[in-house]
Amino acid sequence: MCGHNMRHFFQSCKEAGLELKPHLTQLNNTNYKGVTEKIHHLKNTLQFTQLKISSQYTDAIALEEKDLLIQLEKWSNIEQSIKQKKSRAMWIKLGDSKTKYFTAMKKEDTRNRLSGLLQQMEKKMWIRMQFKMRL
Repeated sequence: MCGHNMRHFFQSCKEAGLELKPHLTQLNNTNYKGVTEKIHHLKNTLQFTQLKISSQYTDAIALEEKDLLIQLEKWSNIEQSIKQKKSRAMWIKLGDSKTKYFTAMKKEDTRNRLSGLLQQMEKKMWIRMQFKMRL
């Protein structure tokens, strides 16, 4: 959903008397607050489970380890996504003073590549012409 559609959606909800912010805040607090602590706890539990496997292997412990690895991957991906979104929000909020500079440098780099390709093509054509003249 693009920004305009989301804005329209939230405005429609507000006009209908639906307040989403408290519900979204509650959802965030119940599901995504403390993600780092969950990951830390899962890592500790996984280490303990792996110690149990090394001392006494059973299928149940192996399944527990597999489940812990899946959960750890899931929550690590969630944490990474949260960090990316926070970083993007901060970048949008503060802006990037070097954006124009990087855009200009990218355009210049593209121009340089194109001119380099043209020079190579001209050189090849010149070599072909020289070769044809010798014949």
